[in-house]
Amino acid sequence: MFVSTPDNTHYKIVSNCLKAKKKVFCEKPLTANYDSSKKLFQLAKKFNTKLYVSDVENFKNKKITLNKSVNVVIRKKKGKATHKELLYKLLYHDLYLLFNQLKRHKIVKIEKINNNNYLSFMIKYKKFSIKFIYDVKTKDTYHRINNIDFLTFKKDPLYMMLKKVLKNKVDFKKNNEASLFSNLMIDKIKSKII
Repeated sequence: MFVSTPDNTHYKIVSNCLKAKKKVFCEKPLTANYDSSKKLFQLAKKFNTKLYVSDVENFKNKKITLNKSVNVVIRKKKGKATHKELLYKLLYHDLYLLFNQLKRHKIVKIEKINNNNYLSFMIKYKKFSIKFIYDVKTKDTYHRINNIDFLTFKKDPLYMMLKKVLKNKVDFKKNNEASLFSNLMIDKIKSKII
């Protein structure tokens, strides 16, 4: 089953599909908080079925290396969104892109960088920090992590992701862990900056 309905409907629809023992592909975010997402992954395990959350950015096959000082994630996209919505529309992608690098590190501090025009905050770890800048009040489209361009790629990442998911040639466990990690991080960030 493919679930690409409004975010606030995901929990109920995915839950019903899993209880019916259907394999589910869900558009991100799975839910708006860690606890609800964890319950859905537990349901998938209980009913011996699979649940995959869209991680299309990973299929652009870009290698991200974090610097030992300040790292920068910048996303610009034309549109309208509250700061809370930006966390799920944009940050969610960047968190699962950074999952392998961040999963072993403990956050020291999260601080908001005040600016009325866009959402900006810094996550500080012991040996490095990451500055996130999200702007939807722009005409430009821009997505970079430490100057790695995520808007250019060789193969269609959506096609590649769906093809591999349908053929069960993806790491469902890692996807589930990255999705939960993203939800947990957003919960922490939301409580500090919004």
